[in-house]
Amino acid sequence: MKILIPVEDKQFAHVIAEFVCNHTWPKEVEFRILNVYESVFLQEVVSPLAMQQLEEASQLSQSLGRMLMMDVGTKLRLKFPNSKIEEILKEGDPKQIILNTIKLWQPDFVVMGAHGKGSIERFFLGSVSLAVLSHAPCSVVTIKIPTPSE
Repeated sequence: MKILIPVEDKQFAHVIAEFVCNHTWPKEVEFRILNVYESVFLQEVVSPLAMQQLEEASQLSQSLGRMLMMDVGTKLRLKFPNSKIEEILKEGDPKQIILNTIKLWQPDFVVMGAHGKGSIERFFLGSVSLAVLSHAPCSVVTIKIPTPSE
């Protein structure tokens, strides 16, 4: 069995790792932890100083992504010591990268976070979890972290 775990922020990474660790999976389970950072495409449009700041922000985003994946990977390795666990960092649009990873790797299951944005935010920003739920040919579990008022 193959499980894809896209992670994007620390709060979701912790809850997703807890969810996965609290479930029983077949002996031959493989986990692929994926973090996607957004590209910097504005090279011709911005000043050299602004481009340097964008590159530094991109490097920070990559470092944070690696740390998130290592955190989830460590928890999974402790719980499932005989499982294959892979951490992948990719650049691009999260929806496209996750859906492309699903198409190529063909997981049996996806476990990911859902921010629970309202319809207006979803219209303008899009929803990664909604895109995956709508287009993935496998089972998808989305985990929503309740806001303090819920």
